Amino acid sequence: MLKIIHLTLFVFFLGLTSSLSAQKFMQIETYGKPKVQKFFIGNKIQYKLKNQKGWTTDIIRDFLVEENIIEMDEKFIQLSNIEALRFNRAYTKTIETSLYTFGIAWSAFALIGYSTDGNPDTRYSKFDLSVSLISGITGWAIGRLFKYKTIKIGKRKKIRLVDVHF
Repeated sequence: MLKIIHLTLFVFFLGLTSSLSAQKFMQIETYGKPKVQKFFIGNKIQYKLKNQKGWTTDIIRDFLVEENIIEMDEKFIQLSNIEALRFNRAYTKTIETSLYTFGIAWSAFALIGYSTDGNPDTRYSKFDLSVSLISGITGWAIGRLFKYKTIKIGKRKKIRLVDVHF
């Protein structure tokens, strides 16, 4: 009987200490698609406001759901003022690094192979250099061109603040 009381008290106090901030979030909805992208308090976002040229990066501190306002570190942003959101794509960094590694490895193996094969007529060729350079340039281009995914808020995309308190 005493174990049941202890277990009940443990569950009760555990419920009191749970975080309630996870019940408010921002979601990006796409017309015609059931999947949404969610952002919680503490997430870092990059956004562009209407009539603003550059991108701003901030951490979400709170959501004022009734007013449709996002509280950032030092300012408040109205949802209707957000023109676009931008996110880093993780796979571009992986591809960029892989292509750099491939180019360096190609040159290293060619240099080691030509220097240890015992044939004085073989040497590092223009083909080996071009493979390494093309690999490096392609990795650099992919890393720069596809680094960000930009979501423009408008006709098909919508931002909504959700509060799931009971």
